[in-house]
Amino acid sequence: SGDKSLQMSDCNLLTLNEAVNIVKGRIGIDIEIKEEGYEQEIYNVVTSTLNTDEFYIRSFYWLW
Repeated sequence: SGDKSLQMSDCNLLTLNEAVNIVKGRIGIDIEIKEEGYEQEIYNVVTSTLNTDEFYIRSFYWLW
């Protein structure tokens, strides 16, 4: 029967750009930023593809 545990090498991780293109028009997404310094880049990627009613971004580090 063999080992059925999931190995990291078995996974294909999506980029944020790929993920927002998949969900566009299907579901809303909730993005939580857990590390400082990526806020603007994430915002730019998300808003280039999704409408403002299709996502929510939260972060302890959001600086506007």
